[in-house]
Formats: sequence, structure tokens, C-alpha cells
Amino acid sequence: MDTQTIPMWACARLARDYLGVSEKTLARWRDSGLLKAGKHWRRKFPTGNSPVLYHLRLCEEAMGEATARSVSLQEKALSTSKPQSPRSWPQRRG
Repeated sequence: MDTQTIPMWACARLARDYLGVSEKTLARWRDSGLLKAGKHWRRKFPTGNSPVLYHLRLCEEAMGEATARSVSLQEKALSTSKPQSPRSWPQRRG
């Protein structure tokens, strides 16, 4: 998508293409609270079955913040965990 023609609010199909995730992932993020109603997404019309519109810039920021939190938590967990010896690794069966 050309950066000069990026709309503020976009339908799920355009949001999917712009953000590089599936429409199902966008729905999961709405359900989980990562994307907040009224801020990151809204309905096109005030009915329950109306299409969803996404604020692309704010969704991109939420994705970045979630990724940064996830990476910092992973790095912290790795730095505080004790290295395991090969004897403590699970044995393959088969």
C-alpha cells in the first residue's frame, strides 16, 4: 500500500493486507483486548453485524507495543533461567 494513500480507518481486508496478519487474527486481537473498541476499531454502522473498520496507525502501534513487551519478557525469562544440562532434556521416544 502506498504510504501517501493510507486511510485512517480501513476495512478488515485492507487492514489485513497493511498489517500483514489474517482477518481471523484481527478478530482474535479484538476479542483478547489487544485492539480496543473505539480506539483501534469500530463498526461501520451502529449495528452488531456491521463490518469492522480499523485505525491502521493505532493498530500498528498496538502491535509494536505487544511485540516489545513479549520480547522483553522472553529475554528476561531467558536471562533468569538456569541452563539445563543435556541429561535433563526430554528423551525422544520412538
